[in-house]
Amino acid sequence: MRNTLPRALVAALLLTGGWRSVQAQTSTRPPGQFSLQAFLTDTNGIPLATNATQNYVALFKLYNSATASQPANLLWAEQQTISVSAGYFTVLLGVGSAVGGLTHTNDLSGLFNGLDASNRFVGITIQGLTPGDPEIAPRIQLTSTAYSLLAATAVNAVNAVNATNALAVPSATYATAAGTATYATNAGLAATAGAAVYATNLLTTNGLWGVNGSTFFTSGNVSVGTNTSSTTLTLSTAPGNSGTTRIYGAGPSFSLIRPLGATNAQLNIGVANVAGQFSSSAQPNDAVIRSTVGALHLLAGSGNSAITIQTNNWVGLGDATPVAPLTCNGTVAGNYTGYETMNGGTTPGHIGNGGYYTVSFTMQSIGNMLVGGEVDVLSDARIKNIVGPTDNREDLATLLALEVTDFTYKDVLLHGQGTSKKLIAQQVESVYPRAVRRSAGALPDIYKTASAHDGWVELPTDLRAGDRVQIGRAGGDTSVYTVIEADEKHFQVREQLAAGKVLVYGREVADLRTVDYEAIAMLNLSATQDLVRREAGVEAGMGRLQGGLKLAERQGELADEQLARLEAGLREWSRPTERAAVEH
Repeated sequence: MRNTLPRALVAALLLTGGWRSVQAQTSTRPPGQFSLQAFLTDTNGIPLATNATQNYVALFKLYNSATASQPANLLWAEQQTISVSAGYFTVLLGVGSAVGGLTHTNDLSGLFNGLDASNRFVGITIQGLTPGDPEIAPRIQLTSTAYSLLAATAVNAVNAVNATNALAVPSATYATAAGTATYATNAGLAATAGAAVYATNLLTTNGLWGVNGSTFFTSGNVSVGTNTSSTTLTLSTAPGNSGTTRIYGAGPSFSLIRPLGATNAQLNIGVANVAGQFSSSAQPNDAVIRSTVGALHLLAGSGNSAITIQTNNWVGLGDATPVAPLTCNGTVAGNYTGYETMNGGTTPGHIGNGGYYTVSFTMQSIGNMLVGGEVDVLSDARIKNIVGPTDNREDLATLLALEVTDFTYKDVLLHGQGTSKKLIAQQVESVYPRAVRRSAGALPDIYKTASAHDGWVELPTDLRAGDRVQIGRAGGDTSVYTVIEADEKHFQVREQLAAGKVLVYGREVADLRTVDYEAIAMLNLSATQDLVRREAGVEAGMGRLQGGLKLAERQGELADEQLARLEAGLREWSRPTERAAVEH
């Protein structure tokens, strides 16, 4: 199949009846699926499955553009196995299966609302026919059948019992034919019908329109829970009511968008101070979230406080009552291998599952950290089980076995190109495993720029399906994606990836190693103590040796004195003998 088939692909929309039996669902609305029929050929114009019916896996996508493929243009996608006979196939869209993380629903009716509802295009990809599985071009534009145009005038809105779904009506100018729209009892959502000239009986005593006496439209402002509003949108509970106002939506529930040229935009959450006014110290172009009733809590899916900001500006991450300007509560497990040396032998007493120590991390910094003061670590004896003094001599031997290495980082954007002089975790792990941790992280083993489009990244790699790879863009977000297909030229990821230039950082691994430099410092302290003790012993020995030498010198002096006295005595003794000899 070739990439562009302007004449070889013919499609017709079947709006009356499906191509196969589908279990009917009782509803006052039209079915949420529609049939699509097409004709497929190969690159030579020969119909596929000419001789016998053949099954193919097909990917169908619904866009709001004939050519664009940005995430904002892709509205829906699903995958089906289609049966092709002599080039023809028929499929019921809305009964297939989801594709990766792409948006999917079995009720497509909601995809045909909005100001761009007339721009809907179906893209088809047949897998396994062309390398890379490109989408067939051009896309099929969905158009109206003759009598479906009659729906634009809302002829059946005479009693408009279900006019709640009339959101697609672009302007109430067309409501002129609905002469009895007086009875639009459920037309609460007809607020988009800005020129509801003839809907005179939609007036209520509380505003231009209301639903169950709680939702109102007054002078261009919408209010819920009150019939007066001085802002574009007001959500309120009755005075003295302790109820909670909630906003729900299938997508982002609430957005504050600063108009072009505006100098200030503010979203206030809480209780106003005076007559509905909020004091503001916001700087120009700032968006503000403000609470005037105590701490501001941002809740996680579990209902617990994910982020808390107290009135004294103290912040708690996972902690609703921070006890410092920044309090972090919560940990993630990390591991490291090896046996702990204790009492002269190796013991696995503290080894966890799989031969790993289990430790906990509360904070992780990818870049450098600047600390203006000291770093204090809890070290109270009451939180520890004391084993005993360390073996300084053994610690010295361990320290001497560590190798300080000169190296440069592969990630030059984060670390620069200078040479560093530090330890290598794998070498430390072989000597002193208790100082090495293992945790999940990405390696810069690819670290190349590439082009991305339609979930594909044009870059030769050795990635395989199932690998997790970190991808980012300059000045943008960095995320980890799952590879679902790869070859020698490019690879495809499951999650949505915006088109453009990207930096393919590298694979995510489960054993990215880090070094506990505090443990190395304590090892160094213990080894230094051993050296100091050895030096003291040597000095003491030298002192004893010097004392012995002085004693030996003194003993030698005494011996010399005794020898001198002996010689003097001999001389005195020999003199009478000499005189006697002379006399004779």
